[in-house]
Amino acid sequence: MVLPATTSLGAMTGQRYMDSLRDGREVWLDGKRVDDVTTHPVFRDMVHALADVYDLQNGQYRDEMTYVDAESGVRTSLSWLIPLSHEDSARKRRNSQLWNMLTWGQLGRSPDVLAPFVVNLMRRRDAFGGVPNPHCDFAEISPTTIDIVATTISS
Repeated sequence: MVLPATTSLGAMTGQRYMDSLRDGREVWLDGKRVDDVTTHPVFRDMVHALADVYDLQNGQYRDEMTYVDAESGVRTSLSWLIPLSHEDSARKRRNSQLWNMLTWGQLGRSPDVLAPFVVNLMRRRDAFGGVPNPHCDFAEISPTTIDIVATTISS
């Protein structure tokens, strides 16, 4: 299902990330509910480390971790860029390198891990669309769909 994008938030920021974690989610640790993962001693350091990376992607590493989407004009994480050239692929690789470097390689699955996977499936959507699936038709996924997702929930 494709939903219309109502607001393009662009590349995630540290504050927006922290705010997103205060959404009423239920987290339990050792039989006790964690009221706020952004302040709990077990989670806060990693939460703040990720918030710092999001701020760096909008600051010091802006040109290496984000791009301006040509259609929307919204600055978006390079994780969502559909590579059309060797240069695009090199930029995406550098973005992934920075995620690993800035988190000291401590994240098995950093927040940018799914976007490149989905985006790289675009080139194979016809092959995937040839396999019947009752829940979705991969051939229907278009670059516009990816752009809507990217500008709405950009990592």
